[in-house]
Amino acid sequence: MKKIYLMGILMLTFMSLQAQSRKHSANFPLFKQYYNPALTGFEGSAIHALYRSQWSSLEHAPSTFYLATELNAADLAEWRETGEQKKEHKNTNASAANHAFGLSFLKDAFGPYYEHQLYLSYSSSLKITQAISLKAGTSLTYNMEGMDANKMNLEQSNDPFVLQYVQNTKSGRLDINLGLMLAGEHFYLGYALHDAAKGGGKLNKETALIVYDYKHVFQGGFRMMLSEQFGLVANGLYQYDQQRGGITEGHVKGVFQNKVWLGAGYRSQLAYTFNLGLQLQNLKVGYAFEVPTGEAQLSMQTNELMLSYQLGAPRRQLDNRLSIW
Repeated sequence: MKKIYLMGILMLTFMSLQAQSRKHSANFPLFKQYYNPALTGFEGSAIHALYRSQWSSLEHAPSTFYLATELNAADLAEWRETGEQKKEHKNTNASAANHAFGLSFLKDAFGPYYEHQLYLSYSSSLKITQAISLKAGTSLTYNMEGMDANKMNLEQSNDPFVLQYVQNTKSGRLDINLGLMLAGEHFYLGYALHDAAKGGGKLNKETALIVYDYKHVFQGGFRMMLSEQFGLVANGLYQYDQQRGGITEGHVKGVFQNKVWLGAGYRSQLAYTFNLGLQLQNLKVGYAFEVPTGEAQLSMQTNELMLSYQLGAPRRQLDNRLSIW
């Protein structure tokens, strides 16, 4: 009876934690489509990768791997055009809708718990003025959560009674995210609703125990040239759900010659963030670390490594001198 009681608490605690999982990244400005599907293809066609190691001195510490690709339909059209067609296209003020597609994969692990996410995204944008576009997007999401019994420290590690419950603790669901964004050459501002179906696409009975809430995401940023060589970029993110409340984070970085950036940010009551990066033609390489503060109550740092490769020319480049967001 005691075993059943303890395993019940373990399973319910696991599912509650996973249902309310909230992802953070010191490089959040570089992975916009994850937070808002309307920003899929915002900077053109690209491939992104991130690895995040949190509290790395702990055994089985939290870690995150993220891989995404974005394909802007405008790039496909340009790749098929000849030199003369490209020149004619460049001199044409097109007001037609622009479409983009994206695929994202995220793997998150903390001790015996793991989560896999797969996002299939689509966005469409329409010019409302010469300088401003309205973007809308949606993503079909798949979430799978579970426990790895091999990473659990059990009093009786080979107890078949315990292992049969631990090994079967797995859940999967389909859901949908929606996003709307107003964007210009030097700014973007928008809102996204995550889990719009409230976990309605449950794929197995375990998810029946989980209560999902809407997750609201507000996101924005701007950039400007301060001189011929130096630019300034600022980004902000606010996430809210009913059970966990709201959290705000902001990030500012200086960019030199559109090649090197150095920045700092703050996540409310959780961490200070610092990062630096280098852009070599179409390749971006970045490193970031976080210093916990406030509610985090830990002295261990978090490290992130980021790679991003632009498959074509950036779709949004400020004054032909600043392509970095």
